[in-house]
Amino acid sequence: MKITTRAEKMLQRIDKITQDTSRIISSWDYNNYSVQAELRLSVAWVIRYPVDRIHYPRDLSKSSPAPYPWPAANAITGDIADIAQLDRGSARTDQPINARTKSGPQRRAEAEAEFIVQAGQQFLAAIKKATGKRNLARIRKQIGELQAEQKRLIPLMRKSNSEYLKVKKREREEQAQRNAEALESGRFWDADTNTLKNYFHPPFSKNYLADVSERWRAALFLECQSISYQTYSGNWGHKLGGTGRGYLCGVDDNGDEWGYICEAPQSRDDYFYDAKLDTTVAEAMAEIFGITTTSQLEQCTRQGDLLFCPCKIPTEPGPEMTPQEKWHVRESHEIWSPRLERNGHYLRSSHDIVVSHTSHKTVVLPAGEYRLYIAEPPEGVEAD
Repeated sequence: MKITTRAEKMLQRIDKITQDTSRIISSWDYNNYSVQAELRLSVAWVIRYPVDRIHYPRDLSKSSPAPYPWPAANAITGDIADIAQLDRGSARTDQPINARTKSGPQRRAEAEAEFIVQAGQQFLAAIKKATGKRNLARIRKQIGELQAEQKRLIPLMRKSNSEYLKVKKREREEQAQRNAEALESGRFWDADTNTLKNYFHPPFSKNYLADVSERWRAALFLECQSISYQTYSGNWGHKLGGTGRGYLCGVDDNGDEWGYICEAPQSRDDYFYDAKLDTTVAEAMAEIFGITTTSQLEQCTRQGDLLFCPCKIPTEPGPEMTPQEKWHVRESHEIWSPRLERNGHYLRSSHDIVVSHTSHKTVVLPAGEYRLYIAEPPEGVEAD
């Protein structure tokens, strides 16, 4: 399609202007979206005053909303961008000229040439107005004043970041002190996640601290793997998912450390839902000791690898209870009561039941009926 000499000269003039960035920056975006039945032409232009952007410090606190003076500086950046944009315009024409008619190509060429000339004249008028001496002087002054204000805010930003870093340093020092005190006192559950990981060294390459329990003096780490998952909306994401194994570990009241590899299945299918790793210490304890439910576990009393759960001893059929004042469960565990009776793992007494150990604190169970559960020690570790 041949464009007339007048249109060619207009395009050459526009190209010369957009290539010259000494005073302004301008762009001319011309598009031809024509179809067989219709000529569709559009052009858009932008004229900007060139501004050297001042890069100020980012907010280290990453808080939302950002603290002063970042909102003020961001507002100034926006004001400068608005002032620097001298003009934004566009033009469009849609003409029902069918390209397949005999005169269609010629008529399209003429219409396109006329559109280029008319739109170019609008662009040149905008350029002339934008580059007027008074206008550029006014723009230059406004931007200079705003940038001076930006520069005034930079020391305040640096001061804010410095104060924030001082606070974070003090918080880290205080947390480190709390961690040290937690480990020294045996109250490891008061320590933070990284401290617990470094202390217990979970035997998994990827792990997640799922739960910590003061009552059971235990922490539960879940083995993880990288997986893709699908949300309810159908979008796919990437995260750490559980493998179904966990590491339940802790420090007993006598200072002995212990740990068990256990099953820790997740409550949802990680591969299809944005599920969290939510297994608890109580659930892991129930799995290790063979307890049916965590609600049953809440009523139990633990001493080392022994767990005493109140229960109703079955009568039909039920174990035949035999008097046994002392019961040496293991070499270091002894159960005693004046009216103690037992059969297998069932025991009962009408008096308090005393459970003693060479290093653990003595446990006194109220008179009643109990079922004893014993956690088998990890391989290579002797029972206490």
